[in-house]
This record gives sequence, structure tokens and C-alpha cells, in this order.
Amino acid sequence: ASKRVKIIPALDLNYRTNYDIVSKINLIPDSVEIYGPGSVVESTEFVETVNKSFNNIEKKFSENISLEKDKSLSYEFNDVRIEFDVQKIADKSFERIPIGIRGAPSSRKLILFPPNLTVVLRGGIKNLATLTESDINAFVTFQQALEDTAGTIEPIIEIPDYTTLINIKPLKLEYIIKQL
Repeated sequence: ASKRVKIIPALDLNYRTNYDIVSKINLIPDSVEIYGPGSVVESTEFVETVNKSFNNIEKKFSENISLEKDKSLSYEFNDVRIEFDVQKIADKSFERIPIGIRGAPSSRKLILFPPNLTVVLRGGIKNLATLTESDINAFVTFQQALEDTAGTIEPIIEIPDYTTLINIKPLKLEYIIKQL
């Protein structure tokens, strides 16, 4: 019997100080056709790579790695290419991020003070260099203002993959609900 199953990387990755992974781990190919006795093939959900450690990674990584052997199965190929990007980690500040308002009824207007934020992101230095304010999405919902009892609401921030939100200024926004 045979079937196609996903390949799972079994890696121990250690990065150089102040470096980190900034992309998805790509397996090329990401699945393999397995062959063997029907019961074994049927019960096999995935195939792992051999367990391998890599230390002090500081740049784009690309390596061929063997698939873990199983005595009762054979594979259409025996190794895969693993690729991902590692970069020096840095922080970058993005000023004047406009705050959107979601879910406001047409009869009311939500006015925010201030109407913009400053956001600090941490990520790969090359990735941060290509980001602009338009890559960061800040918003509040009208429902947040309706449910608030303190007079301030917290913005919701959507950031690009492989970045971390470090700081937001201000953390809370004052607001006014206006009848139209």
C-alpha cells in the first residue's frame, strides 16, 4: 500500500545571541509518498526528519536532512531540504499609526484622543527595514466604548508575522461618543 504523508522537522535550533528566526520553516518537499504493509501505511500520519541540532545560526539557513528510517516502510525519497531565515533582532518605532474604528452605527461617531499611536516592534533587522506604518493595523471597536466604565479603551494592534509588539503609546485612549 502507499499514501502521501506530511513531513515534520525534528530540529533543535539555537541562534547566535541577538538573532532569531524571522520566517516560516520551509520543507522542500513538505510531504512524501510512503510504501509498505497496508496496516502500517494506514496508521502512519507523518514522517519525521532525523533529530538534528544546529547551533549559533545567524543567517539564512538551508540544509538537506534525512528522513527518519522506519524498517517497515520505504519512501519515494530519503531526504528533504529545510530552509528558513535568521536575522539580527532589532527594535523599530513607528509613529503616527492611525487608529481605525470598527462597528460604529451610522447614527453615532466615536472620536478618539489621540487619534494616532506610536508602536515599537521587534523583529529581524532586514524585515523591519522594509516595514512602513501601513503594515501595522490599529483599531478600536465601538463595542469597547459601550462596555467601558473607566473612560478609556485599549487599542487592538495587528502586526506583521515574525515581529513582536514591544510598546504602544498611549496604552489607553480617551474617547467621546457623538450622536449624529
